[in-house]
Order: sequence, then C-alpha cells, then structure tokens
Amino acid sequence: MPLRLFALIAVVLNLPAADPYIWIEGEHASSRQLAPHPWYDQVKFGQLSGGAWASNFGDRDGQVAYSVEVASAGTYALWIRANPIIAKLAWTLNGSEERAADFSQAIDQVNLAADDQPDLRFVAWIKVGDVALKQGTNAVAFRMHSDNQHHGGLDCFVFAAKPFAPMGARKPGTKSGLAEPGSWAFEPDADAFDPQAMLDLRSLNEREAGMHGWIQATADGGFALGDATPVRFWAANSGVASSPVADDLATHARFLAKRGINMVRFHGSLWPKRADQSVTDIDAAELDRMQRMVAAMKREGIYTTISPYWAIPAEARQTWKLPDHPTGNMPGLLFWDETLQAAYRNWIRALLTAPNPHGKPLGKEPALAILQIQNEDSLLFWTLGAITGEEKRRLGRHQARWLIATYGSLAKARAAWQETAAEGDDLAAGVVGLVGLWEYGQAASAGKTVRMADQLQWLSATMRAFNQSIDEFVHQELRCPVLINAGNWCTANQITMLDCERWSYAANQVQGKNHYIGGVHVNPTEAHKSGYLVSKGDFFTDPTCLLEPRKLATNLKQPPGMPFIIPESTWVSPVSHQSEGPFLVAAYSALTGVDAYYWFALGGVGYDRTITKWQAANPSIMGGWPAAALMFRQGYVKKGQAAVHEERTLDDLWNARGMSIAEDESFDPNRHPGSFAKESTLRSAVDPLAFLVGPVEVVYGGDPAKSRAVDLAKYIDAPARSISSITGELRFDHGRGVCTVDAPRAKGACGFLGKAGAIALTHATITCANDYATLLIVPLDGRDLVRSSKVLVQATTRCRPYGWKQSPATFQDNEQKHTFQGFRIDDTGQEPWNVVQTKATVRLANPALTKGTVLDANGMLVRVIAVRADGDGVSVELPTDAIHLVLE
Repeated sequence: MPLRLFALIAVVLNLPAADPYIWIEGEHASSRQLAPHPWYDQVKFGQLSGGAWASNFGDRDGQVAYSVEVASAGTYALWIRANPIIAKLAWTLNGSEERAADFSQAIDQVNLAADDQPDLRFVAWIKVGDVALKQGTNAVAFRMHSDNQHHGGLDCFVFAAKPFAPMGARKPGTKSGLAEPGSWAFEPDADAFDPQAMLDLRSLNEREAGMHGWIQATADGGFALGDATPVRFWAANSGVASSPVADDLATHARFLAKRGINMVRFHGSLWPKRADQSVTDIDAAELDRMQRMVAAMKREGIYTTISPYWAIPAEARQTWKLPDHPTGNMPGLLFWDETLQAAYRNWIRALLTAPNPHGKPLGKEPALAILQIQNEDSLLFWTLGAITGEEKRRLGRHQARWLIATYGSLAKARAAWQETAAEGDDLAAGVVGLVGLWEYGQAASAGKTVRMADQLQWLSATMRAFNQSIDEFVHQELRCPVLINAGNWCTANQITMLDCERWSYAANQVQGKNHYIGGVHVNPTEAHKSGYLVSKGDFFTDPTCLLEPRKLATNLKQPPGMPFIIPESTWVSPVSHQSEGPFLVAAYSALTGVDAYYWFALGGVGYDRTITKWQAANPSIMGGWPAAALMFRQGYVKKGQAAVHEERTLDDLWNARGMSIAEDESFDPNRHPGSFAKESTLRSAVDPLAFLVGPVEVVYGGDPAKSRAVDLAKYIDAPARSISSITGELRFDHGRGVCTVDAPRAKGACGFLGKAGAIALTHATITCANDYATLLIVPLDGRDLVRSSKVLVQATTRCRPYGWKQSPATFQDNEQKHTFQGFRIDDTGQEPWNVVQTKATVRLANPALTKGTVLDANGMLVRVIAVRADGDGVSVELPTDAIHLVLE
C-alpha cells in the first residue's frame, strides 16, 4: 500500500499536544503492518522511551502510521529515534511525497542488543529537519524497507517547537531516577546556560579566541596569548563539527567553555575520498567542518588545534598515482615520498588559504592555535615494516643517497659496517636494505652497531627534513604564523629511539605525545573489538595511577624552550579509577610544565549517557574538569625547577649512549603489539620516579658534561613508597594509593581515601569514607583559600551505567601469553550513569564561609546546606548526590 494512503486512512490517535515538544511513542501506532521477530526484539527495553518499539524483520516492508493532534500550527523540528544500522526508513507527513531519513548523521547511538552483540540492534537520534504542522490532526507514516530483511525499529519521534537536545530515552525535563544502592542517578538536563549559574568558567577565556593575535611559543617553553599573557590549555578532542544539527556546535562550544576548556582539537582527514579525485584534491566537506569548528569555538574564547592527516585510515586510490603504492593505507610514506608530499602541501594550502564561509581563511585566523603535521606516524615505529616490495626498494634508494652524501660512496659505508649485510641489500643497484627495528637494543657486532646507528640517523633526519620543509612552507610561502607540532607518536624502542623521534619534532615549535592510561582489556571471541567497544563478556584489569605512578601521561622528557602538548589522552574504559585523572593531570602538568592536555574524546554536545571505550564525557572525568581546569590554568600549582637536566650529543642519540632516564610506554590496543604497556628497562642512576619530583629536561645536541639531577633522595622515599614534588606542594603516596595537593589556592586528595583517615593539609582537613574518591578545593575568586569568599569544593567518585555487573575473573590475553587477575563484564547496563555517593567532610580554616550551595551538573542551585563553625574555621559534610558545592 502506498505510504501516503496508509497514513491518511489511519485512525486518529488521540494524543494531546505537549508543546513545545510533541513526543510520540513508536509502539503507539494507530495503524501498523509489521513483522516482529523474536531475535530482533531481544533488546534492552529499558533503553527505549516507552519500554517498547515498533519493529520489523521479515520478508516485506514494515509500515506504521500515526495521527497527531497539534494545538498550534507552526514550524517544528522533526526528530526520530530509530535503528540506524544499514537501515532504510521512509516517512511522509500529511500526504506528502515519501522522503528518506538520513541515518548518516545519526547521534546518541545506543546498542540495544540484550546480549550486547554489535549487530543490527541499535537505536539513535536523527534530525530529519523542519516541517510545517497544521492545527488539528496531522498524519505521519513510516516505512521500514532496509535491504536486509526489511528490518527497522522505531522507538519514538518528536516534533519540537523549541531547541531539542536528545537525551537518550528521556523526554525533556524527565528523570528516570534509576540508581543502585549506594549510588545516585546522574541525569543532567541540557544546559540552558542560565546567567544565574554559580559555576561557569567562560570568563576565564577571552571574549573571542585570537582577539589579541596569534598564540606564541615563549622562550621559557610555554604558550602566550597574542598580547604576551602566559596561557595553559585545558583541552579536548571533539567530533561535534560533523553533527547534523547546526546549533549543536555553538552549544557544544559554550558547554565546554563553561567547564574550563580553552582549546579543542579537530582530528580530521583532509585527503580526498571520492574515487574520481586526484591526490592533490581535498575533501571539501571536511574542510568546511574544520572551518565551522574554528568559528564556533572562537566565539567562546576557545582555540583550535587541527590534525589534518593520519596515515593509518588514509587510503590511497589508483587515481592518486602514487609510485608503487596504488591502494591501501600509507604509514611512513609522507616523510619521504615526493608525490604524497606535494599533495600534502596542496591540502595544507587549501586548509589555510581557501575561502571560508564561516570567517577568515584559516591562515589568517589567529583562533587557529596549532597545526599538527600528522598524527601517530613515524619511521621509527613498527609500521615501518608495512613498507614492502618495490616501494621498499625505492626507500632503500633514498637511504643509499643519504649514505653516499655521508660517506662518499656505498662501498665506504659498507666498509664502516665491516661488511655487515641486511635483508634487502642490493648495493650494486643502489638499494640499501633495512635492519629490523626489533634488533635495536640487542647485542650486536661493532660493524652492525655502526650500521644501525647510520640507519637510525637517516630515518630521524628524513623525518626532520620533512618537518622543516612544512614549517618553511607554512610560515614563509603561505605566510601563516600558526604554531606547528610535527607529531605525537611513540617508537618501537623508547630507550634507543624516542629522543631521535623528538629531535625530528624540534624542527618545529611544539613538542607532543599521545599517551593513554588504562589496563588490559580483552574480548575473548573477537579480539579487535576491545579496541573500540566495551562489551558484555569482555575481561579487563582495573589499575590506577595512584598505585603505579610511572603510568602518568605527564611523565615526559621535555626539550627546554619548546611547549609540550599531550594531544590525545584519557583514562580508558572500562577502568573505573577515572576520577583521579583531572586531578593528577592538572597537578602534574602544572608541576612539570606540560602546556596543554587534550582529553579524548567528545562525540556529543555534553555528557555521554553510557560507557564507551575512548571516553572523557562521563561524570568521573568531565565532572572533575572545573576545579582541575581552574587549578591548572590559573597557576594554583607552581611549576618546579628541573629535577633532571640531561644533555646528549646527536651522536649519542644515534648510538643510544648518554641517556639517564627514559619514559615508559603508553598503550593503544589498535596500534601496539601485545596487551599492555611496558615499563622502561633502562638501567641508570636516575630513578624514573624523578618525573614526579619536577620537570625532566633533555637537550639534543648538547654537552653531556652539563647533565645533572637534584638530590632525588630528598624527594623520593623508596621504603615508604612516596614522592614529594620539588615545590613541596604535591605528595604522591603510591604505597597507600593517595595523592595530595597542598598549595595556598588548591587543596585536595585523590585515591583510596577511606583507608587514609583524616588527611591534614595546611589550613584544611579532608576526611573521606569512600574507598576511592577525588576531592579538590579551589577558590572561585582567585584568593588564597584562607581568605576566599567563594570556594568550590568538587568531589568525584566511580561511575558505571545503571545495571552494570562485573565479577572477579582470571583470564589470558588473546595471544595466550599472559595471565591476569581482573574482572569479567557480566552486563554493560544502561543509562543513566550511577555515581557512587560521596561520604566526606571538609574542614577549612576560613570562618568567613557560612553557607553551602549544592549545584547540579549545570552549575545551578539545587539546595542550601549547613556549614558548621569549627574552631578557627568551618566544616561541611559534602552532599552525597552532587559533584559541586560552593561555599560562601
């Protein structure tokens, strides 16, 4: 039956209009022709708005029709919550021509499958667009006609007369209240940005990003605004620029600024995607998203970092005509292939000079703070082995030219190597083979050691030369003063190669490193899925940096005089010890001089509503941003003097000599072999815990005689397993799993506080009964806490989706090489987030504070609580069901 006719003959559904939102449940169709299926309907009905849906899975199209009574004619935005997976859904309104719902821009996607399998059973919101409704009865119909079994599922649809922010299955203004014992339901409303909010950090940002000019790199290795004001960046990776809702990006920017963000990163893909495009073309839609992002963030005083290229997802095409590389991804190629380099320059030229419908060309837009040349690629990583065949021979000729320039001939190079050969050698044809990266760090003959040093120098110099060429292209030819970061990756051997990698970055202005913190996570049946999903049946360990301080992302060797950024990082799910993240990042970034930390990643306007793998927008992490951002950005924790200053000659870099301290690995399950990060095995006189004492510096091409370290025994108490910062403001007790900050304008503690008893700080005491929690106290008026008239107390704990279940388990990694004690996920649960109730009391030596105001997630007043006079100060019992409390 034609869909228009099906809709028009439907019996009128007597539903009253609920302006400004008319919400219709899919299962309340007034007429239906559906073929439900028992497998397709094995879903989590609690995740559906009315506890059911209209579904079809069979040999014919499914059709549902509704007649909706509307009190006031007008323009409404039509939103649909339906299954978006390989789905086709058509709709009509009041007899209109049939139109298709576009699921390519679906948001707020949820796996509905009762067994958590990532199959067809999902639901997501899409904005169909604006429609005209008439007063009285309006006929609406949908047809499910997917290629696979005509499948489809419709949870609900909404006609919105006011801005509508999807919140999963919840209707605007409603709460489920679902909470396990000892937890509270975290169900924030969409932020209306009410000027009465008592917590809003938007004022920390400039009126517009770039209003004082371009971000600068300072001589002391930091960042400054265009007017030379020092600045640190509390940052986040965001994918909201691709949202189908134009207003979402502006709302997102305001949401982030309110919570302390002053930099975002657009991690994108500027290379061409269409089959008919040449390699020098660009993805125009992606460029527009980048331009939109910069413009929207600028208006909220937020700067943007753009990462336009990543070799792993970049797929070459025949039309690109790359020599010896007709198809496939392109690790390492950008550093030496002239065809790809020329195309890349064209992409960057377009990025910086193309007309911008949202503002200035980005090359003239100082709200663009940093350009990253590329993401997570290196000639010193394992992906070097992906270069094979004739392409590898071409790379071998590249090395041959370098060796001839260095030695005068290949024969002289071979003599220096004492005739040491490598697989792929064809010196007569001018091709030099590669020594495997796995051989670095192993014992080798004298000749092989020379050859390996030459190869390491050539690979490093090749990357540096490319980085330098892009710097000159951007700054001299395009005349764009944007700061440039060459890369952010690790190496196959952190001891022998990481300083070489960073030396190659030193051709530009900004150093960087991606670093994730997490445990072992294993999907026992489909190993690859643990890289992007948290699923029922997975196994995981649940570590914490409080017991393993060497895991901190801020443990970095930093070249003096260069800003250092961490462009991607988070406490990776399913670990539960996430509330420590903002506290530790803010404290130790400030101490060691890390200038920007970018949380990874945000996919929606505000908070996520359930657990995802690479997550920052949950109450344990994002909820901890405001106080941590204040502490970091306002300098409430001091930067320390260098705990270790290391200088290495360049020859030392190539020959792996003269290193006194090394960073531990990060771990990305999608890129690294194995199941977990490895600690550095460097044997040296410098304790690797020095990273938590103060900055660790390294000079490339320096004088080793100038290397030095403070007396670390004054700060590292090995028997007690504790570390004090060189400033005296931070103490890291990794024996008990507790870290404290004790500065005039920042006080707090995180970790296993329930076992710590009363934690006495200067002019403050924290007593917490939670087994694990994070408490941070900062002034909102910039004054020392003992004199402040407005104080923010922030308490974050563990969070899990409602109904989450886990059980202790012993398991092995997918390679069956290692055995771990951890947990099995028995149920991933559903929204809302359940946050463990706070059980804590705070005492401050500030008798002027007499009132406590409990805030909701948007900084709005919930209730006023008592503040008790306590000697020369006050005590307050923190609310069990809130993150933020303001004392006045």
